[in-house]
Amino acid sequence: MQQNLIEKVFGPGGLISQHHENYEHRPGQIKMAEAIAGAFEAKRHLIVEAGTGTGKTLAYLIPAIAASLGRKKRIVISTGTKNLQEQLMEKDIPFLQKILPKKFSAAYMKGRSNYACFYRVKKSRTPADPGWP
Repeated sequence: MQQNLIEKVFGPGGLISQHHENYEHRPGQIKMAEAIAGAFEAKRHLIVEAGTGTGKTLAYLIPAIAASLGRKKRIVISTGTKNLQEQLMEKDIPFLQKILPKKFSAAYMKGRSNYACFYRVKKSRTPADPGWP
């Protein structure tokens, strides 16, 4: 994703400013989005730390959506809380689906306590279950 696209989305007069009544120009958000876009382009890992009010969710969603559409591949976003999952699915993603020119879909699965994994199955095992699993 070129810097030009990030400016078209995040900058003054960009898509977000045109459609979000509480838009604020956030240089940290733009810097974060550019770093994330660069990581997707270079196919490398990136760790970003940003304070409250930076606009982190949109800063990572826009490059993720662009990378997904550009490569025609799915992107997985893992969150630490169900509240953040719900914010993404009920607020941020529907907002972006309305304002972005290219259409995309999203789905989510609730957090780690809602599915069985080998660790949880083994942890729930009792001494009476010697061979399970």
